[in-house]
Amino acid sequence: MGIIISGFAGIGKTTLQKKYKGVIDLESSDYKWIYDDNIDNLDKEQRKGVTNRKQNPLWPLNYVEDIIRKSYEYDIVLISQDLDMRNALKETGSKYYVCFPKKESKSDFIKRYKDRGNNERFINLVSENFENWIDALMSENNKIIMNKGEYLEDTLIRYGFINNNPEIGFQKRRND
Repeated sequence: MGIIISGFAGIGKTTLQKKYKGVIDLESSDYKWIYDDNIDNLDKEQRKGVTNRKQNPLWPLNYVEDIIRKSYEYDIVLISQDLDMRNALKETGSKYYVCFPKKESKSDFIKRYKDRGNNERFINLVSENFENWIDALMSENNKIIMNKGEYLEDTLIRYGFINNNPEIGFQKRRND
């Protein structure tokens, strides 16, 4: 069974998936929201913070079920930090880690959101709540705390989750 990492927005989940075999990034919005046709064609970063959507009635169980299923197929399953989802995952008894930045990284993360094309509503939401969300995550068990300037790959190497770890055993993707 692979490890499950609940990662803060902008830490580099998608990049890690693209770089390594055995890693999957399960974007929560694909499970949580139902979009109308005008929004459905936007990429996932542009959809974040869009209000023209309705919540999927199967949420969060549809996401949790897929997380658990994928943990048997992948070495690392990267997921969102939605609180409802984390609570549902806890109820299953599944072990997971939470990965998040330090408070002093706030300006770096706001820049990441702008650079990747997130809309202003999403950026403002994170900006207004950043410190409170970090405080809440500090109370979680199994924390992976990122240093300023790090991306997920750097942090996982520092914690020993990747880089010649025989328990994980996944390999860097080749540029085929």
